[in-house]
Amino acid sequence: MYKTVTDIIVLTSQQEAVFRRLIQGKSQDEIAHDLGISRRMVNRHIESYRRKTKTKSTIAAVAFAIKQGLI
Repeated sequence: MYKTVTDIIVLTSQQEAVFRRLIQGKSQDEIAHDLGISRRMVNRHIESYRRKTKTKSTIAAVAFAIKQGLI
């Protein structure tokens, strides 16, 4: 996933809030309601992190964040 050891991938505060709720089993609609943002914005936070980490699914992105100790 990383090209070099110096490539550090972090979660923004909004991404962290989204991912914490995903771990709790919440749907994107529930997350949007909880955070007061649109479902589209929830999806953008997930997709942005997936692009950064080059993960192929939301589950893989969540697993990556957990492994890295980000959430």
